[in-house]
Amino acid sequence: MKRRNFCLLSVLAPLGMAAAVPRCAAAARAAPVPDGRPHTFGFAHAQFVLDGQPWQIRSGEMHPLRIPREDWLQRIRMAKAMGLNTIALYLMWNALETQPGVFDLDSGRRDFAAFIRLCAQEGMWVYLRPGPYVCAEWTLGGLPAYLLREPGMRLRDAGDARYMAAVRRYIAAVAPRIAPLMAAAGGPVLMLQIENEYSMFGDDVGYLQALRALWQEPRAATTCRRCAGCWRTVTRSTCTWCTAAATSA
Repeated sequence: MKRRNFCLLSVLAPLGMAAAVPRCAAAARAAPVPDGRPHTFGFAHAQFVLDGQPWQIRSGEMHPLRIPREDWLQRIRMAKAMGLNTIALYLMWNALETQPGVFDLDSGRRDFAAFIRLCAQEGMWVYLRPGPYVCAEWTLGGLPAYLLREPGMRLRDAGDARYMAAVRRYIAAVAPRIAPLMAAAGGPVLMLQIENEYSMFGDDVGYLQALRALWQEPRAATTCRRCAGCWRTVTRSTCTWCTAAATSA
């Protein structure tokens, strides 16, 4: 290579790299964050899509019931500092309704809506997993103990009217808190997960469809997903992740 050309390349190469850095930084800054405006979220071409663009969810689990409320903000900021853009969290039904019809959605660590608003404040999206069953290494997978007092009640079974009545009561209580926090309403919640690892327990597609329908009723948030577990029967038969696009006001 001629000396003149080598010198020219030596000058231009660093300039080209320097020019690329602002473009990368601008792309990073352009990543959508919860900002109080409605956002669209869905699934297309084998990938998640946020505001019409491919979106990679980088999430970590954080359960407000397991963290002192005064530490919530610090933990969210730590997750963001790790490079995450989303917090995944469970709602434990039995911590929110200890007796039939007796709900506490506001005190201490139970105020999940306040935790979700903190996520939005820190520019973090939320992947919400409200159950009714969540596993989560939590007593009865989050199902209320009072259900066990009913002789012969079949848990996680759409065919048991008593169980489904309790589920409807739970969803009716928490859904109005969730709906305004969905991305389509200007909040940070991208989607909900219905149930958890259900195919390790049963294969009743009708049960999952019934749950999805309950979340899609008026006042319920409706971006839903299912964590299937090990079996594939349910995976082939139904989709149980729901987006905010169908949320009713």
